[in-house]
Amino acid sequence: MSFSFSEETTFIIQNWGTIEKLLNSVQVFKNEFIKFFWSLEDLIRAKEWWSDEELEFNKVGQPQVYLSRKEWLNSIWIGVERFTPENVLGASDPAHCYLWVTGSKASFLAQDLSTIFKDKEEFKDYFVNRGGYVLKKFLSKYTEEEFQDFGSDDALQKIVYFMETVYLTIKDYKITSLT
Repeated sequence: MSFSFSEETTFIIQNWGTIEKLLNSVQVFKNEFIKFFWSLEDLIRAKEWWSDEELEFNKVGQPQVYLSRKEWLNSIWIGVERFTPENVLGASDPAHCYLWVTGSKASFLAQDLSTIFKDKEEFKDYFVNRGGYVLKKFLSKYTEEEFQDFGSDDALQKIVYFMETVYLTIKDYKITSLT
């Protein structure tokens, strides 16, 4: 009895040199993609409203970052998650920016923040108020043809704009449920 390989396996065997180059290229791409995403921190810290004394920038795993005011005791996050090649370039659900609340007072925080955002025109398409999320903005997916837009920091600038707009909207509010 002889074993026969599938058409796909035969193709890989016959093109193994090219496959190795492709696999190496994918790994290099993933490493560069992460560095690109981490550069978001420099863009945020360069904003005139940024203050090391008042704000924290946090990295949670490879696909998520958020900022939080120190006085919010890490209960309110303004960030972006699912920023992976699959979610930005591929067929998976898109990455998204968010305003999220967590901790023992999350329901109170969600109520307070919902009051602030629910009637603001610029946030009406992102207002969700469920599962800890107060706002959720899905990011654009990029195609091969849009590589220049993606590579020119267009994707990161959209994230910075969201984070900045949300932060500046709530930075002066005293969230009573935190006291």
